Amino acid sequence: MNRNDYLKRLFFGANCSLCDEKFDENSIEIMRAQDGLCVFRIKCKNCLKSFGVAILGLNFDEIESLFEKKEEPAPITYDDVLDAHKFFQGLDENWAKLIPKKV
Repeated sequence: MNRNDYLKRLFFGANCSLCDEKFDENSIEIMRAQDGLCVFRIKCKNCLKSFGVAILGLNFDEIESLFEKKEEPAPITYDDVLDAHKFFQGLDENWAKLIPKKV
């Protein structure tokens, strides 16, 4: 994936503040991109509102690392299921105290 693709993904799926339409890859135009600065023009395909966005202090390596493919978690094993079963069996009638209260 090139730098422009990573940058477009920063805004892909964000919503227009005027009509709430989601932005897609065609909504985002990168006007200037270099380390330390990026300027975008984002245009809503629904209401045609145009937005200008500038990001200062941009580091492309950091942006790319946000989108690196993360390793999938290991599949649940039989031992995991047995451990969970033992855990739930060991709970007494006061198990609800283990659930955090809403803040």
